[in-house]
Amino acid sequence: ALHETRDRPASLARQRGPGAIVSAAVALAALLGPCAATTAAQRQRSLASRVSLALKDARRSAAQQPAGGEAPPAKKKPLMDAVHAMRTEMCWDRPNLNEHVKCLEYLGLQCLKASTGQGICDQFKVMVKRECLEPTEPKTQDTLCKVAEMLGLLDDTD
Repeated sequence: ALHETRDRPASLARQRGPGAIVSAAVALAALLGPCAATTAAQRQRSLASRVSLALKDARRSAAQQPAGGEAPPAKKKPLMDAVHAMRTEMCWDRPNLNEHVKCLEYLGLQCLKASTGQGICDQFKVMVKRECLEPTEPKTQDTLCKVAEMLGLLDDTD
């Protein structure tokens, strides 16, 4: 049966007429599999279909956004790995945190990217904004304000 299938396109091609050529092409495509039957036009239609689906998804997402151009609700930040969470906690527990520049910068960077899951970053942000606007230690106010600006805490000053 396999030998007959292989010879079928050749025997159909020897026949005359447009129907024989189409039959030979169909038989050859069946023999070679779906990849051989794909023409440039079919690939182009497939690509156009995928682009059309992507546009529909984008329109659907845009329609689901709140009215007035408001941004969608903020996504939760990923949790810090154990090493960063421990170092963040150690910096947060320092009695002189608002004077310790390295910890202020470290906490600012870590809280920008991730969360400890313990509320340390939220408390840190409150402290940084307060100390920037009403400093208890004037020599570190510049660092505190840079960290507050980096965290976007000064955009909506009350």
